[in-house]
This record gives sequence, C-alpha cells and structure tokens, in this order.
Amino acid sequence: MVQTQPHRKCLGTGESLPKRELLRFVKGPDNQVWFDLSGKADGRGAYTRPNRTALQRAMQKRGLSKYLNAQVPEDLEDRVTVQLTKQALQALGLAKKAGALVIGLEEVLKAQRSQFLVGVVLASDAGSHAQKKIELFQQPKCTFLEKEQLEKLTSVPNTSVVGLTDSKIWHTLHRAQAFIED
Repeated sequence: MVQTQPHRKCLGTGESLPKRELLRFVKGPDNQVWFDLSGKADGRGAYTRPNRTALQRAMQKRGLSKYLNAQVPEDLEDRVTVQLTKQALQALGLAKKAGALVIGLEEVLKAQRSQFLVGVVLASDAGSHAQKKIELFQQPKCTFLEKEQLEKLTSVPNTSVVGLTDSKIWHTLHRAQAFIED
C-alpha cells in the first residue's frame, strides 16, 4: 500500500503541495505570525511555497493575517531568512560530524569527478578561480552563504567551497536557497 504525503495549500499561490516542501507559519502567544521552522509548533498552520514571492503575496493579500487571525510583523521575511540560514549552517555542521561534508576546492573537485556529491556550496564571495572550476561541473549549487561562514563552520581558513554527500541535508540547503535567493 502506497502512502501519500499530506498536502497543504500555499496562501501565496493557491497551489496544493506536499506539506514538507512548504514553509509553515503559526500564531504566536504575542498575537503575531511566527515562522515555524520545525513545522511542529502547536496551533493552526498557514503555508507558503519556500520563496519570497509566495510569502509576499500571502502578506499583501492579508492571507496570513486573516488565516491565522494575527498581526504580520514587518520584518517577517528577514526573520525567515535568518532562521533558514541558521538551519542551513546547523545542517552543514551535522554533515561535517557525519563525514558527509567535503571541504576545500581540490577535494570537492575530486569528489565531483567520482560522482560522489549531491551538491556543492559555493560561497557568494568566492574568488573567480573557484567559481570557474565549479561551473565546469553540472552539479547543483547553493550560493547564499559567505566565505566567512564556511570558514567558521569548517575551521579551515580560506574555505569557499564545500561539497555534500547527504541528500537530506542538501534538501535543507536547497529549501533555504529557494527563499533567500528569490
């Protein structure tokens, strides 16, 4: 018997999509809309596609406000960006501990040649040499983190490229990138 994933309607686009692919918002105790990063907070949830455009539409149409009967803070988009970035960095930290993170340009290039990677994180401020090398491969990329964040994460100076071998962690990064770079 095949189980189907629960679907929810995006308040920004009206599309019905699998729940786990959407961003969830709830009414907080302060009567304001909160971004529910875990997707498990108590209360009624409102959903949008993981991109700024869908969230902006839901806010403009007052869909979030009406659906949750709550105030939408002016900085909601910024809060979502901060939380998704933090989640992405935590996921990369877990990947490092699990041995699923390939650190440095040369190591990433080796792993790409052996078709070992599911995706590459290229710092948004990486040098042109690294950018050109990574562009040669048809590998999915995330480019919303900065070199300083990757250096701090890996404890390796001058790290502007890391590769991932774990598809679940890649999904977390890809979701964050869809929102941040929209």
